[in-house]
Amino acid sequence: MPFQNTFADIPNNTASSWWRDPGLRINVLFCGGLCLCPYYLGFDSSLLTGLQALPQWTKYFGNPTGTKLGGIVACLSLPSVISSFLSDFIARTYGRRYALWTGAVLMIIGAFVNAFSTSVGMYVGSRIILGFGGGMTKVVAPPLLQETAHPRLRPILASMYYALYYAGSILAAWLTFGTLHMGSTDWSWRLPSLFQVVGPILVLALTAWMPESPRFMVKQGKVDQALEVLAKYHANGDLNDPLVRYEHQEIVAAIQAEENNKIVSYADFFRTSANRHRLAVLVGISLGQNWIGNGIISYYLSPILKTVGITDATQVVGINGGLQIWNLIMALGGAFSVERVGRRPLWLISTAGMMVSNAIIMGLSAGFTETNNHSVGVAVIPFLYIFYGFYDIAWTPLAYSYSSEILPYEMRTKGMAIFVAVQNIGQAFNQFVNPIALAAIAWKYYGIYLVIEAFYLVFIWFGFPETRHRTIEEVSVLFDHQAAIRKSKSGSSGQDVPSDGLDFQAKALAALDKDQKHHVLETEHNEHKA
Repeated sequence: MPFQNTFADIPNNTASSWWRDPGLRINVLFCGGLCLCPYYLGFDSSLLTGLQALPQWTKYFGNPTGTKLGGIVACLSLPSVISSFLSDFIARTYGRRYALWTGAVLMIIGAFVNAFSTSVGMYVGSRIILGFGGGMTKVVAPPLLQETAHPRLRPILASMYYALYYAGSILAAWLTFGTLHMGSTDWSWRLPSLFQVVGPILVLALTAWMPESPRFMVKQGKVDQALEVLAKYHANGDLNDPLVRYEHQEIVAAIQAEENNKIVSYADFFRTSANRHRLAVLVGISLGQNWIGNGIISYYLSPILKTVGITDATQVVGINGGLQIWNLIMALGGAFSVERVGRRPLWLISTAGMMVSNAIIMGLSAGFTETNNHSVGVAVIPFLYIFYGFYDIAWTPLAYSYSSEILPYEMRTKGMAIFVAVQNIGQAFNQFVNPIALAAIAWKYYGIYLVIEAFYLVFIWFGFPETRHRTIEEVSVLFDHQAAIRKSKSGSSGQDVPSDGLDFQAKALAALDKDQKHHVLETEHNEHKA
């Protein structure tokens, strides 16, 4: 059976608009709490950009530049290499929520230590704690969001997850702008640092009564309890709701198929061509998130602006604040477009636009170096905004949502653990190298990112399938479906993709009554003919 948007045609006991429906309002509230997990990372990137422009901070920590500055920035990322796998273990053993809450508590502790640091060592240590806890939340929040959101709302809510990274960025940017003129007091940098606690506190508050993932419940044998959770939040408590029954049967059948195929370890990412494809996409996105040019702007906007003659602290912090507001608007625009436009077009437009913008930024930076013409340097600013606008429409909303939705249940937190670990290794290296490379070769450094962006444009074209209009179970086996088609076309007799992993949609449809099933299949048939 071809994969179609079956759930859109199944009756459901909810209002057409989520804000008019009590069950969906609570569902969105829980998902909103999960979307605040990246707050700390957005806050941190914008905070450090602002702090580098604050004389009080630079003086207190001995004017860090080059290797020292790179080490301070990079120490947030490296702990996630360890904590991501710990988070996967807790999520699979005890549940998604416990890993989430553990990470949030660690982030609160790290934020307090950071704000009251009295030495570089203490400051670095606090960032290690923050990074350790943050890495735990980034592994489990996207899967938990994907697994609990109503199927109609899932694509947008999942895409908003990383878009709210910029909520932290905006707050940090304008806090540092506000404390810039506080005088010589250390509170000019301690106060904005203290606000790092806001995100994880809200995560704990908004998810305190959140149910466990229905997928986790089915995996633990709590099939009836999973049905009750789906009914409560997806159909206002109606256990006989057709969409809830469809979802429930689809989840049970998909997890049963995974158990039959013994998907249990990290080695399974290399077992089939479909899983190797998934792994390549995961690693590609995780590295690309910081290696396509955005990483240098996120953490080193201040040094970048200095290379084009903009050195006034007020101007630097103001540009940073405006950029974060722009980023949030564009990222939310991308998030609301994922179902209407599709994932592939957004990925391709985003990456191609960044490549063109980056080339112009490189040319203008080179022109300023040669002529020292201030107007040429100022011209870089709008293209920084344009570059980030293109980044925001795909790489912000889709990086986590696309990566988590292409994974089957048993591999979801494992895959996200790999994603976060690889991402943070790449990010730490990127953050450490950027200030050194900028100081050494200035504008020529942008050329490296042009090559990387060209590579990703080709990689996306050939490696990223479209996933819109599908439930998360349907999306997760899309790679297996494609692998099976390739197998049949090649005439191979080997079974790379177990057949029972591809028919759970039919099993779910079987749970519907005759009239409802006929309506869904008739709609599918008409769409397929069209």
